[in-house]
Amino acid sequence: MNEFLPDPLRPFILQIQNEEIRKSVMKSLKRVWNLFIKCPGSLSYHHKGDGGLLRHTIEVCEIGLNIIESLDLKVNRDYYIASALLHDIGKCWEYAKDPVTGEWYKAKTLGDHEVTFIVSLASNGNTPLPREILYAILGHMGGWSNTSVFPDSLLTAVLSSADLISSRLE
Repeated sequence: MNEFLPDPLRPFILQIQNEEIRKSVMKSLKRVWNLFIKCPGSLSYHHKGDGGLLRHTIEVCEIGLNIIESLDLKVNRDYYIASALLHDIGKCWEYAKDPVTGEWYKAKTLGDHEVTFIVSLASNGNTPLPREILYAILGHMGGWSNTSVFPDSLLTAVLSSADLISSRLE
């Protein structure tokens, strides 16, 4: 099988035991990979500049898995890894780089970046992800986004915490 396994994320993707979830994650990442590896994590706050989104995503995966393991939390690892890998992927549709200045800017506003990704799943025929993963992605900003989805599950709380911690490391 010719699977899309980008080197920086390979260790995380290979930990996903559920084949359907793993394939959906790979398909989602493949669609935006060339932009994902260049895109910033944010425009003016954390992980700014080229490649920031990839660095931030790796940190979120590592931090959350460490939280789950160190506290022996009953969180589905497949769900956590999938939600961590995809939580900010919507930024690939929202950010663009000015060809003249080389500066990143917000190009589209389809709602917050987590909503942009969920909409893209529905419109592009991706393998459906479990509802828990989608809710974790929608709630990863801890209710601070326009979605006002709060982390009301342990999965979402870990993702939100890992995202917040990563955003404070840089």
